Amino acid sequence: MKKKVILGLLVIILVCAGYFGYPYIERHYITATTDIELEEVNEDSDILIAYFTRLENMEEDKDVDAVSGASLMKDSQGNLIGNTQAIATNIQKVTHGHLYSITTDKKYSSSYDTNTQQAREEMEKDELPTLSTQINNMDQYKTIYLVYPLWRGTFPQPVKSFLKSYDFSEKTIIPVASQGSSGFGSSIEDMKKNTNATIDENGISIYCADASDCYDEIKTWLDGRQ
Repeated sequence: MKKKVILGLLVIILVCAGYFGYPYIERHYITATTDIELEEVNEDSDILIAYFTRLENMEEDKDVDAVSGASLMKDSQGNLIGNTQAIATNIQKVTHGHLYSITTDKKYSSSYDTNTQQAREEMEKDELPTLSTQINNMDQYKTIYLVYPLWRGTFPQPVKSFLKSYDFSEKTIIPVASQGSSGFGSSIEDMKKNTNATIDENGISIYCADASDCYDEIKTWLDGRQ
C-alpha cells in the first residue's frame, strides 16, 4: 500500500510539473522565423524605438545553440535575432521612427544559464554597464518606445544605463516588455525611479513565444493609442 501511495504521488508530481512547466519549456526551446525588414524612416520623426537584446550584446560562440535561449529566434534568412529586436522592428514599421540598439562594451555569455547568472550578479551589485554607442540628437525625440526583456522581473542593467545616460525631461517613455509569464514585473515602477521622463503606463507586454509574429498585435495596440 505504501509503495502505491508513493507511486501515486510521483505521478501527480510529474503531471503537475508537465502542466505548469510546459510554458517554460516551450519558451526556452522555441525556434521561429520572423520578418525584420524596416519601413522607410521619417528623418524628422520625434519617435525613437530603443531596444536591448541579448543577441547584440553576446559573445560569439558558434558551438552554442543560442536559439535555445528564451530571447532568440531566426529571421527568414536563418540569421539569429532577438525577441526584442523583432518587437522593436514591428513598432518601427508602424511608426516610421528611428531604431536604436542599446549595446554595451561588456559582452554576455552565449550560454543562457551563464547569462542568467551574469544578470543576477549585475543586479545584486547594481552594476551599470558602459554603453558602446550614444545618441547625439536626443533632443529631437519626444516619444521613446523602450523595448526590453524581463530579466529577474525587471529590465536589464544595460537599460538602466540607458535611462541614466540622458536627460529625459519633457519626454515620454513607453515601456514595451518581452516576457515569459510576468507581464511587466516591477519594471514600470523601477523605471520611474531611474529617469525623469514621463512614463506612459499604457505600454504593452508581449509573450516571448509570440514575438516572431506580433505585427498585428503591435499595430492594434498603436492604433488604439491614437
